[in-house]
Amino acid sequence: MPRVVRIGLFVVFAACATIGSAAPAPAPAPDAPAPPQRGRVWVGVFFGDAVDGGVQILEVVPDGPAARAGLASGDLVIRIDGNDVAERGDLSRVLERHAPGETVGVTILRDGETEDRKLVLGSQPRKVWSIPAPRVPPVPPLPPGRGEPATAAELLGIEVGEIPAELRRHLGGPADAGLLVVKVAPEGIAAKALQVGDLLVSAGGRPVATEADLNGAVLERSSGPMTIGGRRSKEAFKADVTLRLKSPEQRAREARARMLEGTIRQLEAQLVELKRQLAALSAAP
Repeated sequence: MPRVVRIGLFVVFAACATIGSAAPAPAPAPDAPAPPQRGRVWVGVFFGDAVDGGVQILEVVPDGPAARAGLASGDLVIRIDGNDVAERGDLSRVLERHAPGETVGVTILRDGETEDRKLVLGSQPRKVWSIPAPRVPPVPPLPPGRGEPATAAELLGIEVGEIPAELRRHLGGPADAGLLVVKVAPEGIAAKALQVGDLLVSAGGRPVATEADLNGAVLERSSGPMTIGGRRSKEAFKADVTLRLKSPEQRAREARARMLEGTIRQLEAQLVELKRQLAALSAAP
């Protein structure tokens, strides 16, 4: 009953106020909260696939989310947010479901012991070290199951990433050369010579700063022994690998590409001449 009395008094007072003045405009409805933004989180590490499974931390950005969570170079991430991690793709798929500011559990393997950490995800900073996708010119594909790999990395059985000069120096290399090894296939040519986290500085005596440089140094040679120089744990090392011969299909493809390049140059020269003739006709009285 007291609740009914209070409601009745409110109605009376409201009616009196309406008689004395116009009813105030209703307050606008508050905006609905924006949904959280997903897929733009930042962890502050460089990852690489470990040969035996899991994702290895190659480097940790100082004062980043991973550093604050106590993660360190050499740690092996085996589980995140309750999901097993076998490769970098597993890690990315889990992180895409979260937003900056959220906390996820991370299980790492360090010195043979597992440890659980709490990782507070950060927002992507404006400027941060990153490993961009390799800039390699497109190569016409070979028929399935035939021929040799199209890039030097495939031939060696590795994956590499181009990195900025400051990270090259941080890893002990020169500012103007160096590719970071992010994956090594156990059955590849370089399986016993290279490791995840190596900084490749030279191949066959030629400096390498981009994957195109590595392609030029390796694919032009195509076969026989080759020495690869780099930095491992900031110490210089040299690794010897033996390159395989190119297949007949690959040699035929390269010959076809050279022929097409020559045809393009001829057509470009013809186009220049036709434009010259057109300009002369237009200028005639």
